[in-house]
Formats: sequence, structure tokens, C-alpha cells
Amino acid sequence: MGVALLALPFYFAGHFLAVSGIPTNDALAAGLAGVFYLVAGLYALKRLLARHFRDSVVIATLVCITFGTNLFHYATFDKLWSHVCSFFLFASFLSVADSWSTQPTRGRARDVLAPALSFLSLNPYLVASWWDWQFGASYGHRGFTEILAILAIPMAALYERASYGFCRDARVSVILECSGVAYLSVRKWRNWQTR
Repeated sequence: MGVALLALPFYFAGHFLAVSGIPTNDALAAGLAGVFYLVAGLYALKRLLARHFRDSVVIATLVCITFGTNLFHYATFDKLWSHVCSFFLFASFLSVADSWSTQPTRGRARDVLAPALSFLSLNPYLVASWWDWQFGASYGHRGFTEILAILAIPMAALYERASYGFCRDARVSVILECSGVAYLSVRKWRNWQTR
């Protein structure tokens, strides 16, 4: 029901255009919701990350989250599935929650750490407990698409650390991740061509 409500304005816009004599397809207009919620979710995530990391780190993180995971697939190919809408809601919630406190402190970080670690350890169990544990349909496990907004924070921290040259392992990790993004982008494109 959530996806239907989030896609409703796009459906109405497409229907209005069709009634007005402009040739359009209601389903295509509703499908634009996927692209809209991807862009809106990335914008919310950018606002969150920009409060804590440099611009170059934020851009690298957004590119990797978008093209190195199945997020782009669910925003364009399977656009009316719930994953990109949930990503938008997660990113928006995190951005708003973070903006409530204008002065981050170590105590606040400690207060958030335990619930975040609990969620990140419990979520894979809950996802794997579903009757269809494999969740196919694209590259990557679609059950984790929603939490990409949460995972972007440690990813940005890794990029920040690597950009200052503090850790050789962090630089190697970033290079491997960028190679993986390029490889997955080519594989996804080839997969779409065969469907």
C-alpha cells in the first residue's frame, strides 16, 4: 500500500495528461516515481552526509551506493517495487533525525551506536528468515536495499579515512570497491539487454 500511495501523484499526473489529450501511459507516469524517489533519497542522503564529510567523499559515496548496488536497478528497471521508496524513506528519516541535533557530541554518538549495531545485526537475520531467503531479481540481495542509507555512513567514513591516507587498507578497499562498481554496472547493463 505504501508504494501505491507514493506513486499516486505520478499516476494522477499521467492520467491528467492523457485526459488532456497528451498521449501518455498511466503506468509509465507511475514508473517515474522510482526515478523521483531515487533522486529524492540521494538528495536526503547527501544532506545527511554533507553535515559530517567533505564534498568529494559525499559524491563518491553516492555514486557507489547508486551504481555499485541494486538501487539503480530498482529505480529504473523494477521501478514500482518497494525498495527504492523504502530507501527514500530511510534516507529522509536519517537526515531529519540527524538535523534535530545541530551540535554532534561524542555522547550522542555513543547513544546512537548501540541501537545502530543492534539493528544492523538483527536485520540480516530477519531478512534471511523470510520464506524466500534468496530474494533474486537483480544483482545484490534486494532485502538490504532499504538499509543502504544506513550503510552509506560507514562507507563515507571509510572514504574519508582513505582520502587522508591514514590507512593503506582503506585505500585498497576503496580501489576494490570502485572496480566492483564498474564491473557491476557493466553486468547490470548486459542483464537488462537480455530481458
